[in-house]
Amino acid sequence: MTNIRSESYLLFKINEVMHKLNDLALETKIQKEDGTNLY
Repeated sequence: MTNIRSESYLLFKINEVMHKLNDLALETKIQKEDGTNLY
């Protein structure tokens, strides 16, 4: 595995995690606006 490939793979993974965090934040925000909680 070359440096360039591992770097782009890392960036891809970070991107994926950020998207998941964004989705979670959106879900939490929507739930708060609805007044419903999962807890």
